[in-house]
Amino acid sequence: MSQIIKQTLRIAKTFFITFVAVFALLNIPSLYANAKYYVSRLDAKKKPPLQESIVRPIAPVSLPVAAKGKDSQEQEPLPNEATLRIDKIGVSVPIVFGVSERPDQIYTRLMDGIVHYSPSVKPGEKGFSVLLGHSAVWLWQRNPNAASFALLDKLEPGDEARIKYGDGREYVFVIRKSIIFNPLEGDNTELTQLETTERPSLALVSCYPPGNAKNRIATVAECINCSAN
Repeated sequence: MSQIIKQTLRIAKTFFITFVAVFALLNIPSLYANAKYYVSRLDAKKKPPLQESIVRPIAPVSLPVAAKGKDSQEQEPLPNEATLRIDKIGVSVPIVFGVSERPDQIYTRLMDGIVHYSPSVKPGEKGFSVLLGHSAVWLWQRNPNAASFALLDKLEPGDEARIKYGDGREYVFVIRKSIIFNPLEGDNTELTQLETTERPSLALVSCYPPGNAKNRIATVAECINCSAN
């Protein structure tokens, strides 16, 4: 009997080690992103605060001519070139516009960055904008943007996400909350209500947890320097 138990434990141990090894191999981009995030947070805590005598606030200067130019520029359509930057989680990734709603087309274009969901408005416009990104992919797919949204769950209310367009316009979005949901089951009323907002808002959507396609995470943010009109 003891021999059978030993063999069973040996098989269970081998299975466990194999499972962990395969899981780690398939989720290297996500695991690397998490490790890099925690190391950066530790380094930030170790750095001494800047002396008050070194940093002096500079009063803003009003430039009426520049302000007028900006107002006229914001009336122009937003271009199809933009970058999403979230400093807290080390994200700087291009946004891909003009992609079909078909899932296979979206998945293909995720090789080039994160994808703007075409039925929604562009980030910065009046209404609700949706950006889709990977949290993890198979290692052999060699996607440079495989872990763009691996750390969405690390974002907290008050954190910032910035979107800069090719023409220089930049919009700042402040994180409000994150929602975990199953796209096929359950009550998604909260997301439906968000989609009807008229405020310039943004949702960053990805699989959750990384490597698991069952659930989704939607990190919701509001623009603080967009025109409400």
